[in-house]
Amino acid sequence: MKVQQAGGHLDQMMRQTRAHHVQLSVMADMKANGLMTIAALMLTFSAPFIVREEFRFAVLALMISCLATIVLAVFAVMPGIPLRVRKLPAPDLR
Repeated sequence: MKVQQAGGHLDQMMRQTRAHHVQLSVMADMKANGLMTIAALMLTFSAPFIVREEFRFAVLALMISCLATIVLAVFAVMPGIPLRVRKLPAPDLR
């Protein structure tokens, strides 16, 4: 689609797109926070059962999946930070 002349409809489209983006971001943050809370509670309540021999492997699998859920939810909530460290050129100190 080629736009010949800028108009008010483009501004409205950009505002609406931004509002949808913010709303989706808020929904994703709420979901990640809920997942973190539930996984942390499950991790806390399942910890005492690891000493029982008949539940050991099941509880261990549950605890590992809860830890993975917490880590991934934290990554989902974190702001966009590059994971690679970029080497900057050395400053010229003349």
